[in-house]
Amino acid sequence: MRKQFIVLAAFLVGIVNVNAQQLPLISSYLNTSYLFNPAFSGIEGKTEISVLNRRQWTNIQGAPETQFMAFNGNRDDLKFGYSGYAFNDATDIVSRSGFYGSYAWHVKFTDENSLSLGLGAGYVNNSINSSGIRVPDELDPVLYSQLSSGKFDLNFGFNLQFGDFNIGAAVPNLLAPKVDFGDNFNSPYQYHYMRHYVVNTQYNVQMQKGLMTLSPFVTVRANEVTIPQVDAGLMFNHKEYFYVGAAYRSSYAVTSNVGIHVTENISLGYAYDFSLNTYGFALGNSHEFMLRYTFGESKKDKRLENEIKKLKDRQRRQSGDLEDLLNDRLDEFKDEITEQQKSLFDAEKEAMKGELSEAAYGINFVSHAHSDHLPSKNGGTILSSIETNEISGLRGFTMKNHVESLDGFSLIDSGHVLGSKGLLFDDIFYTGDICTRERGFLKAAKIPKCKTLITECTFGLPEFSFPKMDEIKNQVNQLIGELYSKGIPVILMGYQLGKAQTLTQMFGNWDPLYVHDSIKEMNTLHRKFGISLKDCLGHSEAEKNGLLEKKPWVMITPVLSSKNKFLQEMKSKYGAVTIGFSGWAQSKKFSFGRRADYSVTMSDHCDFNELVDMVIESGAEQVYTIHGFVDEFAAHLNKLGINAQPLVKNSLDDFI
Repeated sequence: MRKQFIVLAAFLVGIVNVNAQQLPLISSYLNTSYLFNPAFSGIEGKTEISVLNRRQWTNIQGAPETQFMAFNGNRDDLKFGYSGYAFNDATDIVSRSGFYGSYAWHVKFTDENSLSLGLGAGYVNNSINSSGIRVPDELDPVLYSQLSSGKFDLNFGFNLQFGDFNIGAAVPNLLAPKVDFGDNFNSPYQYHYMRHYVVNTQYNVQMQKGLMTLSPFVTVRANEVTIPQVDAGLMFNHKEYFYVGAAYRSSYAVTSNVGIHVTENISLGYAYDFSLNTYGFALGNSHEFMLRYTFGESKKDKRLENEIKKLKDRQRRQSGDLEDLLNDRLDEFKDEITEQQKSLFDAEKEAMKGELSEAAYGINFVSHAHSDHLPSKNGGTILSSIETNEISGLRGFTMKNHVESLDGFSLIDSGHVLGSKGLLFDDIFYTGDICTRERGFLKAAKIPKCKTLITECTFGLPEFSFPKMDEIKNQVNQLIGELYSKGIPVILMGYQLGKAQTLTQMFGNWDPLYVHDSIKEMNTLHRKFGISLKDCLGHSEAEKNGLLEKKPWVMITPVLSSKNKFLQEMKSKYGAVTIGFSGWAQSKKFSFGRRADYSVTMSDHCDFNELVDMVIESGAEQVYTIHGFVDEFAAHLNKLGINAQPLVKNSLDDFI
């Protein structure tokens, strides 16, 4: 009887050895890579919990069944990650259960290249369910032997990332412990864990700025005894909606994966294995289900957004310097001009010398009065529109040596905000911030013909396609009407200069309409320049006179953080609902939507198609892109046959 039992147990364990190589077999491992390679712990910058259940060979009683419960996360600095999981893997009367904890160190060599090292430690218990054994002699001493035993073990792994390519390896069962079964034998029966080796490669083809990813992958599992098993497949992931994939698993099955991203935090997955071996139809197929919950945002994505914001802020702070240099570098432009043009250029320059003071050679061009485009200090001659000059004064910046025109320079309406201009000189046009879409009193930009175009591309991705103003007006009027019918006040949030005046004009029919004090001052200045805007009470006066108690009402304010004290007071005291207006509301990748209860796409910039049309209309032979998605927009223009490149440095030295 003892020999029969040992043979039976060995046979059952052998099934697990040959087919699963002592490692629980799952098909959703691309979504849970840290289960077998601890170096993947926290590598994606997410904190998540996953639950997985797999049933293999559904036509066989006692076929393998596997369950996992796992968590994965990292520290805020993304240098270290951690993960842990508990599992149960049962095949008929033989089962293994245990738990592991892993820690990973992520070393970045560059923004795209990194090395991850991971170490996991855990405890695995092996057991044989004696109640499932049917024998003639139920008092056989074998049945009362020690049929459960556990061991401590380690896992080690690494992963190298080169851009979108990953290659890694792991060594599960690093200690290769021996498990002793039975205390009623002349010599114990041993179950020997084998050291395993898992090698993985994957290449991520990014599409739509990473919104979609196509990933071919190869995974090899091996040990010292069994034939290596190779998985080769392809996975497509749309990060907002779904993923789908397929793989071939050598000497075993074809695997298919499909999953949906129910929300930004919840994903459901299903995997189906169709057996290809001789007994595939008799054994039945395999089914696997996965549920994953992600807490909050990906820290990696959040850090990327912060980096983008920092870069944009840096570009905006430097934009004044660029505008200074556009004129200071005129001498260098002569190298690309014909001899005849050089003569004309020199003649114009001499004429300018006679008309301008020495200070005129230090020229600041200010395209408009948004704070990120105002120069950091006065110096030389400041060229801008009269509207920009006065709005700048209202915002606390007094322009000294201000002029509205200079010989050889033309200011062109850019349609961004009141007084915004582009600069045309010597067949070169700098757009400043530009909008070719008419918006109430703000007329569409005028596009001059030029040979060299320097253009902003704030919204230079195809995903940015803005709705018509009539559609926005109807949508928001309907929303305000619904809230008004319930007695709920409404706050419309838009930038103090630009959107706030457009909102005042679009929704001036609502009564009462109040404005934030800062917007009241800006609106008053606009009326000075002949812009027809409703004269509204400021919020301080309205609150002082108790008018805000008489709900509902509409108020226009600057764009405020949800943590802003004024906004919190308006919401808590009066129950106000906020509607935010921005071009960034078009995309879920940016955080604008979290500022307001409702987000509406409306921008004072060109959208992607308008930018392309503007470039074509200019007839420019050379285009330089600044501010925003400079690489992506330049690449798109090149595909259209237009010479374009990012203006990485705020100087044309390297390009002209």
